[in-house]
Amino acid sequence: LPIWSVVEIVGGGAGMHLAVTLPGGYRDLEIAERAAQQNLWTWPLSPSYLDEGARPGFILGFGSTSVQEIPGAVRKLRNLLTMK
Repeated sequence: LPIWSVVEIVGGGAGMHLAVTLPGGYRDLEIAERAAQQNLWTWPLSPSYLDEGARPGFILGFGSTSVQEIPGAVRKLRNLLTMK
């Protein structure tokens, strides 16, 4: 399953961060905990919302990540998402 069929990328055209949103049913806080155990640091998106319309997802920073590290990090995230 390609990761891009699950996530929606928001703000990928500028800056050193981007946001990805996930469909309902994903628990970004739990996934972020499992990601940290694999040295993959994500910032859960859902706590950033003030109302019940919170969407699960992540804020991903890539400013200090080398180009060579990005494919491996994306694979780790994809594997975590397939576990839900």
